[in-house]
Amino acid sequence: MDKEAATKTHKLSRKQLALGIAPTVVPEFAVFFSDLQQALDEYNRRPHRGLPKFRDLQTMRKRHQSPMEAWKSAEAEGWEPLLADANIVESLTRPQVERTVHRCQVQWNSGTYFLKGLDGFHGEQVRVAYDFRDASRVWVHSLEGDLLGEALLDGNASPAMPKTMLEKASEKRERGQLSRLVKKAKTITGQDVEMRVITAASSTYELPPEQLAEAQRFAQLAAPIAPTFEIPADPISKYHLWNQLNDRVKSGVLLPPEEAQWHDRWPKHSDYTAMQRMFAHAAQARA
Repeated sequence: MDKEAATKTHKLSRKQLALGIAPTVVPEFAVFFSDLQQALDEYNRRPHRGLPKFRDLQTMRKRHQSPMEAWKSAEAEGWEPLLADANIVESLTRPQVERTVHRCQVQWNSGTYFLKGLDGFHGEQVRVAYDFRDASRVWVHSLEGDLLGEALLDGNASPAMPKTMLEKASEKRERGQLSRLVKKAKTITGQDVEMRVITAASSTYELPPEQLAEAQRFAQLAAPIAPTFEIPADPISKYHLWNQLNDRVKSGVLLPPEEAQWHDRWPKHSDYTAMQRMFAHAAQARA
């Protein structure tokens, strides 16, 4: 978005957070991707005045071709699209930042990335391309655009467990929410409030032998509670759940009525189509 829209969105989202409301102006990535895919589909199927006219067999009126119709028409005449390699497409779509090389290392997102091939670039500027879903490596390019290689997180140090930008953003958001809750509680009570996160209580109590035996007997007699079928809220989790159910169906397992009904119904939803395309693109990029 442009600077004016970004400023407006930032102010509105901060205001909603201050009121304890989840921001409504910034969609989740899965929702954004689904809406974007729908917008592209609508554009490609809408007549475009820059394309040739033809007679529509349904309305018997002349109109301009849609981009999709123009594509199909060209293919019918023998045209074949020239497809770029998946690695090239992925490289072109990664965001980049300029960084200074220091002893074969570059800094990004509070991490240090090492590439032996940067030995001759000490003190020089390079372009660092990154994937916000993968913090374990970055791709280093010269200022002219030539790929110098992949730099690994702490590549010259002990192995680390990298955190992605999404994980860091989630932790920062949680800290901010807790801070706002403390401020709100202080405003209501007029006193300083301390908030602590209490972990789940441990189940390893030391009971006398007779009480432990009675508890074990009661646990054996208690009837197991059948788990309820819950549908996730976000499309990505729904897509993973549907694939799990689909694997069970393929293996011959008979699903309970609620699971079977949702398994048959959800593929007709637009979210399923969007998620299927997103994961197919990701798989193609990794191939």
